[in-house]
Amino acid sequence: MGNPSGETISLMKALVEKAQQEPSFMAYALRRYMEIQRITEQQLEEYLGCSGVSFLRLALCGRPEVGTSEFKRDVRDCALYTGARETALANLLNVVAYWDRVAAGGAVAARAADVADPKRTN
Repeated sequence: MGNPSGETISLMKALVEKAQQEPSFMAYALRRYMEIQRITEQQLEEYLGCSGVSFLRLALCGRPEVGTSEFKRDVRDCALYTGARETALANLLNVVAYWDRVAAGGAVAARAADVADPKRTN
């Protein structure tokens, strides 16, 4: 993969902003995870091990669906495509799925201790 032009990067950023509103994109999951963990984009990039253009590419990937038989394969594909840490990415998706279920009333009680601490998983 070559380095995209400044114009292409600007377009990617605009697309990421739109994709953050759509749960089927990784951009949504990345934004939600930052909200849930109260971390910055830079901290998330460090946790995932990808930044810059790679982070934008990750954000524009389709979001692997937790609980499906394809989940591990899809996470691995996203990680290979962007250089993100596979384990960290899977954890992020599980955390977001959990808290989205809680927000939708899918859990009787939510406890933060039930969610893996991203600082322990690298």
